Amino acid sequence: MKPITREIFLALNFPNEKYYTFSNRPSPYNISKNTGISPSQTYQAWNDLISKNIIQNLILIATDARRYFYILLDVDTQNLNLLESKLNQLYFVETYYYVHIYKYHINNRTFSAADAIIFEILSDSLRHAHDNIEIVKDVIKAYNSSIIDINNSEKQGQSAVKYDSIFNYILHCDIRNISIGSIAKALNISLRTVRRKIDFYLSHHLIEILPFISQSDIHCFNSAVLTLPKMLKGDNLKNKVMEIFNDYYLLYRETEYFINILFYYDSPGQLDGVIELLKDNFKNFFIFSRFIMGFNHSSLKFS
Repeated sequence: MKPITREIFLALNFPNEKYYTFSNRPSPYNISKNTGISPSQTYQAWNDLISKNIIQNLILIATDARRYFYILLDVDTQNLNLLESKLNQLYFVETYYYVHIYKYHINNRTFSAADAIIFEILSDSLRHAHDNIEIVKDVIKAYNSSIIDINNSEKQGQSAVKYDSIFNYILHCDIRNISIGSIAKALNISLRTVRRKIDFYLSHHLIEILPFISQSDIHCFNSAVLTLPKMLKGDNLKNKVMEIFNDYYLLYRETEYFINILFYYDSPGQLDGVIELLKDNFKNFFIFSRFIMGFNHSSLKFS
């Protein structure tokens, strides 16, 4: 992988400890300035990733929203577009991922594989999430797919009702398509107030970028996603994972119960080595390949 390509992906882990203001958001200019790589190289690499549909969206999401995760198994690839359309009609579905999933079984150290859709539901409680799943089951009943609940218990996330009009305006927007000026004009709020509020959201990690990536369009490097249940407390799990992936991770996302890492590898042998390290260190994990991410633009916002 070219160094500039990795630097672009790493910049999409935003906000982070170093960059957490709107003016430092990922852009070719900021990436060039922060890495020392020439503007022309950075702009070309950025535009290549966009034009080839590898990076599709850079959506702002609420980090403390209550999200519940489900796996839709036995997905016939011929029905993928129909299932996507059905999920897009449900306001409580925020994101979905079509993947080829490999689940590791600790007992016999083997993997099982299946085509699946992983989707995230926004809901104020696990009970309401279960009610919503009954709606999903009714919508997809004609497609002979089964749903697996991978939520361990009720989430303790904060209520999002405290957020104001600025937060709701930028929520689920592509960060490339908004500016302080456009937000201020749309909401009739001063530039200073808009900048102060958004920088507060970012510096307190109340919002973050969720990059939408299509691995099926990645031909310039090999990549996969690791999903790992959070069995260790604090930073122990992250540190343990980074010992394995530090030189190869591209995107890192942590939710209440899972860590997700998009990583690249140079050869099948290197991937095999990574998998052996995972087997030695973790009891349960998933590897996703051939993934396509989707976002429901009609999903609910907070009031």
